[in-house]
Amino acid sequence: MVIRNFEAVLAVTPWLCALIAVLFAVRRMCDGRVRARTFRVIWFVVAVRAALPVQFTLPQAPASFDLPEWGDKPVTVFRTASGAAGEVLPVTETAAPVSLHAVLAFVWAAVAAGLALVYAVRWLMFVIRLYRTRSPMPGYVKVYTSPKADVPFAFGLLHPAVYLPETAEPDDVPYILEHEMRHIRAGDLWLQAVLLAAQCVQWFNPLVHIMARMARRDMELACDEAVLEHRAMAYRIRYAQTVLNAMRTARRKTLLAAPLCGHRANKVRWREMFNLSRKKKAGALVAAACTTVLLASLLMGCNTASGTERSVSESGSVSPYSAPLELGAQEETEESPQSAQAEQITVSEETNGEAADEVYWPVPDYTYLATRFMQGGHRGIEICAPSGTAIFAVQGGTVTFSGYNDSFGNHVEIDCGDGLAMLYAHCSELYVTEGQSVATGDLIAAVGATGMASGNQCHLEMTRDGILFDPGAILTLPD
Repeated sequence: MVIRNFEAVLAVTPWLCALIAVLFAVRRMCDGRVRARTFRVIWFVVAVRAALPVQFTLPQAPASFDLPEWGDKPVTVFRTASGAAGEVLPVTETAAPVSLHAVLAFVWAAVAAGLALVYAVRWLMFVIRLYRTRSPMPGYVKVYTSPKADVPFAFGLLHPAVYLPETAEPDDVPYILEHEMRHIRAGDLWLQAVLLAAQCVQWFNPLVHIMARMARRDMELACDEAVLEHRAMAYRIRYAQTVLNAMRTARRKTLLAAPLCGHRANKVRWREMFNLSRKKKAGALVAAACTTVLLASLLMGCNTASGTERSVSESGSVSPYSAPLELGAQEETEESPQSAQAEQITVSEETNGEAADEVYWPVPDYTYLATRFMQGGHRGIEICAPSGTAIFAVQGGTVTFSGYNDSFGNHVEIDCGDGLAMLYAHCSELYVTEGQSVATGDLIAAVGATGMASGNQCHLEMTRDGILFDPGAILTLPD
């Protein structure tokens, strides 16, 4: 789970940085001509994507090709679980090395979780102090005064309210409430939460932190625009005086709050308060930014999905084999699969009388499928079985890979000829080596939960000429 989320963050970071850099340039060019609320929406969309450590992928269409027709006459085939006649394969355990990629993934997760914990503790402590010291303001609903409020602010995601310093001037209150109610109606408190989440997930990315600062600036500018729209110059001057009075007592930032101002205000805000020109809404710019985020997420997901595997949702849940499959049958036995000298399967002949290609259910006695082909974009099927259960070759061929990576864990790839290839992943042990020839039904590995798997399973995927297809085209899958 951690490695998968880390890979998703790495996949989204390059185009996210490019998009933020472009938006910085566009924001600078549109300064004073386009409404700040337009960019507030754009920053919200980008921040939501930055805060989600997930990868969106489009399902790949299964391959279509002709398979041999099976006849009705069964033929019994015996195969020894060995690499050569009479020679039992040695059982060796492949240790999963700790890669630099995995170390970086856990460092990223630890820092992100640490930041989230620090912010959560600070927020909780502030909430406790604020609620203990607040007093309702006479004549107003959901408006409080508190000695913990050094500047007016809106606070509360589910039940927002406005908090004022005890030293707030009565003449300033109408202007303060007008500003803070704009924050609440616009959902700026949720924008603050999303920005904070994005900064935790992308803590290593300086552009995300700069984006958060610009988004908070545009949030304040957007509220100023909404309050001052169609207002006379006298009102604007009095409003600016209220902001200036609040700045005199501002000392610290409050998490997940929308304040009237910080301890300092930039010159852009003061300039815009007295800008009487009409600004453009630029809805097309918002649509373009949203479309870019969506397309970039999907396209990057398609390019990198082959390196990331989704783990099973059920761990250790297996269903013992209780009825013979159409393609094969094996009586239950208490013997260990590694010690069995032969395994029996049933296949069929082609209608012309020639022997058909032999196939073998990879995990005898276990047929529970945690995930089927293309279920949620999955690349193969996942057969649940206890750790150490033997995995046999569905079809013979040459081992092209036998080793470990972060996604598949211990896995075996077999070239079965005629463009057909099969991959067996998340194994606890590997019994074959690269370049070795195996026959149908040979012992090749053992069920495990290595790599990006949350439970014991045999992940099986098949390709024809490099194109994924449903293993059900060769194997008869249980209902």
